[in-house]
Order: sequence, then structure tokens, then C-alpha cells
Amino acid sequence: MLFFFYGFSQNLFKTTKEFADAATLDLEIAEEEAALKAKKDRRDAIYKSGEAKRVKTGKGIAGHKNFGDDSELYGSCGFVRKSERKSTLIRGTKDEDAPKA
Repeated sequence: MLFFFYGFSQNLFKTTKEFADAATLDLEIAEEEAALKAKKDRRDAIYKSGEAKRVKTGKGIAGHKNFGDDSELYGSCGFVRKSERKSTLIRGTKDEDAPKA
């Protein structure tokens, strides 16, 4: 049985060119998104490799007898020098220790 709605049948609706064009574009978009994801994965792998090398370099500088973790070279490589680090010690104030009424 074939039904018509506002002059369109189900078969005519399925074969409309606009939907075929949209489906083609959906496939193109999916392929381009997959290519973009592959590029992002390659980029992330390069960053990860570079970060590992940066950390090894920092450890080498920090452990060197002529430089160490407070040298200018250590700081210029992007690491925080020992003398520039803030204390992580947190002390409570007397107001915090007092019982609350």
C-alpha cells in the first residue's frame, strides 16, 4: 500500500536528491574526521616523545656536579629552580584551630 503525504510518497522521499547529497557529504565528513584524528594522534605521540626527552635532560642537568637543580641552565630549560620554589607547607591559623560556637 502506498501512502501520499503532501504529495510525497515514501519511495519519492527516499530517492530525493537532497538526501543522497547529504549522505555523500556525511561520508566525506567521516573520512576527514578520521584523517584529523590520525593527525592528532601523531602530534600527541611527538609531544610525548619530546616531553620524555625534556624530562631526561632536566634530570641530567639537575644531577650534574657543575650545574644542579638551582642553576641558570636548569631554569632556562623551563624547569623551576630550587631557590624559586614556594614552600608547600601549610600551617593552620589560630582562628581555624579554635572550636566553633
